[in-house]
Amino acid sequence: MKPMINLNDLMEEQLREIFDGEKRLVKALNEILEKASHPKLRETIMEYKQSCDDNVLRLKQAFNLLFTQKRGERCIVMCAMLEEAGGLMERSMELTVMDAGIITALQHIMHYKMAGYGAISNYATTLGLYEVAGLVHKNLDEEKKVDKELAALAESAVNMQAI
Repeated sequence: MKPMINLNDLMEEQLREIFDGEKRLVKALNEILEKASHPKLRETIMEYKQSCDDNVLRLKQAFNLLFTQKRGERCIVMCAMLEEAGGLMERSMELTVMDAGIITALQHIMHYKMAGYGAISNYATTLGLYEVAGLVHKNLDEEKKVDKELAALAESAVNMQAI
């Protein structure tokens, strides 16, 4: 980690961190998908994986616009959340409970990412980097969309099935 002396440095560090987190999440979603049993949850996870792949591509575009490197930050928060998700799945003795736990874990991850994308988008706007802000804001919008889908699925079916 290099010292940060201005908002641009902070933005670039946060971009590298969330980029690392997205890549880790994409890999983990394959395992999460294998554990999910509810058909709509499986479908949503597959769509979310594609959304995360798209997020990674948009982040690469942002790095190209900034003429900065993508590597260098390890997203320890994502590592911890993925470890917690794995633990939830391991401890779930019923598939319906596992599905509810998967939704909870994914929503924790999404809310973390939404906070990061919101901050980075604001930093980019403040710095006049409107194209970067737009790319990052698109990622924020995608996270919000899937979060709403998961919340609706939990409320309409999964949580009741786990009782």
